Order: sequence, then C-alpha cells, then structure tokens
Amino acid sequence: MNNTDHYYPEKLLESTEQLDLKAFWRTIVRRKRVIMLFILVMFSLSLLATLLMKPVYRATTLLEIERKIASVTDSGVINGDDPRDTRDFYQTQYELLKSRSMARNVIDELGLEKHLSSIGLITQLKTFLHISSADEKPDFESLFIDNMSIEPVNTSRLVRISYDARTPELAADIVNVIASVFIARNKNKYNDNTQLAKQELKKKLDSAKTQLANADKATLDFRQKHNIVDIGEGGETTYSDRLKQLTKKLIDAEEKKRTLGGTKTANEKKSSQEYKNAVAEENSLRLQIQQEKATALGSQDNQRQFRRLQSSSNASQAVYDNLQQQMKQLDIASSGNSHISVVDKAIAPRMKNSPKLLLNLIFGTFLGLLLGIAYAFLVEYLDDTISSADELEHLTKLPNLAIIPNMDKYPKEEIGLLSYHEIHSYFAEAFRTFRTSIKFLSEDADSKLIFITSSNANEGKSSSASNLASVYAQSGRSVLLIDADLRNPSVHKIFKEPQENGLSELLVGDAEPKDVIKTTSVPNLYLITAGKFTHDPVGLISNLRMEKMLKLTSSKYDHVIIDGAPVLGLADALILSNLAASTIFVSQSERTDKKMILSSINRLRQAKGNIIGTLMTKVDMDKSEYAYNYLDYNADKHEEPQKG
Repeated sequence: MNNTDHYYPEKLLESTEQLDLKAFWRTIVRRKRVIMLFILVMFSLSLLATLLMKPVYRATTLLEIERKIASVTDSGVINGDDPRDTRDFYQTQYELLKSRSMARNVIDELGLEKHLSSIGLITQLKTFLHISSADEKPDFESLFIDNMSIEPVNTSRLVRISYDARTPELAADIVNVIASVFIARNKNKYNDNTQLAKQELKKKLDSAKTQLANADKATLDFRQKHNIVDIGEGGETTYSDRLKQLTKKLIDAEEKKRTLGGTKTANEKKSSQEYKNAVAEENSLRLQIQQEKATALGSQDNQRQFRRLQSSSNASQAVYDNLQQQMKQLDIASSGNSHISVVDKAIAPRMKNSPKLLLNLIFGTFLGLLLGIAYAFLVEYLDDTISSADELEHLTKLPNLAIIPNMDKYPKEEIGLLSYHEIHSYFAEAFRTFRTSIKFLSEDADSKLIFITSSNANEGKSSSASNLASVYAQSGRSVLLIDADLRNPSVHKIFKEPQENGLSELLVGDAEPKDVIKTTSVPNLYLITAGKFTHDPVGLISNLRMEKMLKLTSSKYDHVIIDGAPVLGLADALILSNLAASTIFVSQSERTDKKMILSSINRLRQAKGNIIGTLMTKVDMDKSEYAYNYLDYNADKHEEPQKG
C-alpha cells in the first residue's frame, strides 16, 4: 500500500514563499568559496591598481568672496545690495571659477598643456593599457577642470580651491594662479563696468549743465527786462504793505477833514485854507491808492512767470549737483580694492593625496564582497538542482530518510563498504540513521524487499545500497544484496567479486539461486552479482523467474536490497519498483535537476511503485546548513552493534 501521508510531517505542505533570512545565510555559507574568491580578486586588483597609480598631490587656497556694498547698475546709478538671493551670487562665482575661459587663462599663463593630464583611475588604467587613441587631441580645459575642486565653507563667505597635480610645487603654483587670475578678472570686470557707467554719467552731466545754463540765462533776462528785483519769499507782500500804508493815511486824512469841518458852516469850510489842504490830501491819497492797485495787478503775471523760471533753474541745479555727486562716488568705487581676497595662500603639500592604499583595499574588499554575494545569489537563482533535504522534501512531498556526507576523498570502490570498515565515522552513522528511518516508515508493511534507484547514473545509488546492506548485516540480520543493474553493474567491484555467474544467468535458466548467491567479507551479508552482459535487460527482469526469485529470497533473508538501473530513459527501474515492497529514491546534492526528480517520481508512481522516501547523497558538509553534532556524540561511543 503506497501511503506515506500518515508519516509525512505537515510542515512539508506549508508554503515557503516568504522571506527567510536563514535561507539567505545558508546560501552565503554554501557559496562562501566563490565569495571569498571574488574578495581575493578584488583585493588583488585594488592592490595592483594602487601600486600602479602615480602619486597625486593636492594644494589648497582659501578665498574670501564679499558682495560689494555698492554696485554699478546699467543706468550708472550706485545702488545698495542686490535684492536677489545671496546664494545666486556665490553660486555664480563658483561656476565662474570652473569655467572653460578661466581654465584657459590659467593654462596659458603657466604653459600647462605639456604637463596637464587627468589623474582619474579610469584614465590611468586606459593609459596603462594603451587604450587611449594617440591621434585624439586632448581637451585641456576639461582636464584642468577635472583636476580642480571647489569647496564652499558652510555658513561663511569663504571657499576652498584645490588642485591635484603630479608634483607638490605644480599643484601650489596652479592654485595660487587660479586665485590671482580670478581676482584680477573680477576687478577688471568691475572697472570696465565702472568706466561704462562713467561715460554714460558724463553725457548726462554735460546735458544737465547745458540745461542749467539755459535756465539761469532765461531767468536773468526776464528779470532785467521787467526790472524785477530779487523779491525773495516776502516779495509777494510788497504791494499789499504799501496799500495798507496808503489806506491808513487816507483814513487819517478823512478823520482830519471831519474834525476841521465839524464846527464850521459851508461858507467857512470853503474859505478855510486848512480844510482845503485836508481835502486835497484825501484826494491825493485816493489817487495813489488807485494807482498802487493798478500797478499791483499789472505785475502779478510777471511775478508768476519769474517764479516758474526760477523753479526750473533750481531743479536743473539739483539734477546737476546729484550727477556730480554720483561721479565722485564712481571715482571712489573705481579706485577701491577687489571684493575677493586671499585668506590663505597655497603652499606645496608634504604628503600625497592619492592613492590611499588602505582606503582602496577596504573599498576593493567591500566591492568584492558585494559582487561575490550578488554572484552567489544569481547562481542560486539559476541553479535548478536540489541542495538541501528540506528542498527535496518540499519538491517530492516525500520524507527524506537520511543525508549522506560526501566522501570523495575515498576511492569509489571503498565508499561502498565504508560504513563497515569505518564503523564510527560520520558516514556509517548516516547509514544507521537511514536504516532506522526505513524501520519507522515500514513497520506494518512487507518491506523486507527494498529497491534503490535514482534519476541518473553516478548519483550514489549502488554505494548507498551496499552500505545499507552492510549496516543491516552489522545489526545481526541476514541480508541479500542483488545487483539488478544489468546495463552498468558496479556492485561486484565494491565486493571485489567476479561479475559472471550472477542474476542474468539465473534469469535465463543457466543457474539456480544457490549457485549465484555469494558470501562476502561482511558477516551476514550475501550477494548476487549482475552476471554476464545481456542485450535484453528489460526482458530478463520482467520474466516470471525474477518474481519467483524475489519471493524465494524474501522468505529466506531478513532483508533483500536491490540495486537497479536509473529511472530516466529506461524501463528497468519501473519493473523493479513494481516488484519491490518499498522503493527508495536517491538524489545527489547540487547535481540532480528538479525536473528530472519530479519526472522520475511520477514514472515510478505510474508503475505503482511504493516510494517510501528519498535519500540525499554526496552532501558537502562544509557548505551544508545541517549540524552533525549528534554524529560527534555518537562517533565517540564504541558500542558493539546489536541486532534490532
């Protein structure tokens, strides 16, 4: 009955589609050799590149860049601070420092073209490998800018200018020339702007002077023509005061006239000389008042026109004075110092700036680690083989009965009986675990007839069958091992027995069971070799003699273990799986493809084989996540094997 669900743990049916940090770590452990190789290669390349690189020296100067308190505008007027963001101003200065025209000025001044070269690692490697084209004309300005760095000092008006060169002296000279050229360039630019402003201001000043002269002449001519005295601020009240005086005199004259004529008759008034004089004075005053009023009315227009001319002259004078003041300020500004100054002049550095051996080695090691891990996970992603028992169980939905360590350090023929010759080894303990797992999975089944197969050849099925038979025999049980791989037999090599007079002779009727069963060097272990070569292995295995022989041997031996041919491409394994009580599927770690495993399992199930579990062989314990501490514990126990 093919039913292992009762024994199969439920956790194998759970989904594994989740982030598993342990799985990541196991991947790194499994691929640690290739990761270490990447680290070693990158470390070596970093060391080699560092040793091949020429030394580079960096000189630095410190500049202070101040915004001008006064600046010349297009109109020639001196204004205060620019209302735009200060960051715009300083960013503009930094970009000017890195401009191609600035670079060209420094290159020409120092004659740097024959000394100028890029110090970048990529360029050096290209030069070392002769990748660069000899006909290609260098871009000296770009090379110059690449070697220069601008570093503003936070929360200040200071900026560091650095340059990398092959020699300390050259680096210092270049940085100092950069500073001087930049200062001179800014000063010249400001002086040029000042001269342009002066020219514009001079034109305006000449025009204002002409306007002022014309206004003064017009005012003077009008005054002379109309006999206008400088009336000042009180000139407007002159006629009014005179009218008041005349009016007062008229009132006095009228009062005097009334006084003189108050006691006299009309005839007396006419004959009185004093009265006549009073009347004459009154009439004279009235006439003067009328004349004064006429004069005042006639001069008002002249006065208003004169005031207009005088105001125009005063305005022209103010404009002229203002322009003169601006010209004086321009003269002061043009004679002032630059707003850029050197705080610390560059000196020749004593130590090289690059290459830095320790930093490069750390970077190379870290890069190698990243590349190694990336490669490890890429290989892991592309790897479609089985690398762990959990993965095999999840794929096949069958329990894994044991994990067999890789023992490639031993000859292939010795591995088949290693569990017998080295009873206290990890290898022997793994097969004893295999034996125990089979016992727990087949308590109530007639499973003394066990068939062991695999997807392909060389996965360890023959050595697994031999070692399983050996540990069964060591427990005191009688065991018969049958080499049913009639195409590529190998069990006879393990036991150093002749291949002839074996299973093929028995199946064709040339021998009896007692004639082909051989004793071995392992007590309680008997062997039937494959026999002579045959052209029809499937025909021999599928005949009635094979079935009768298996029933006969099963009744005489405690365990019968069959080593058969691989599943894929052959029908032998399907027939033997159908005949056996239990089938065990062998899969080699990191070799057997998942699709092959599934295809093999499906073929065995279609043949109604009772697959009780899987066996993972040739596991590299250095790369495996399984801890075999229990093997250390059991390996130190030198107990005599007991039957059980």
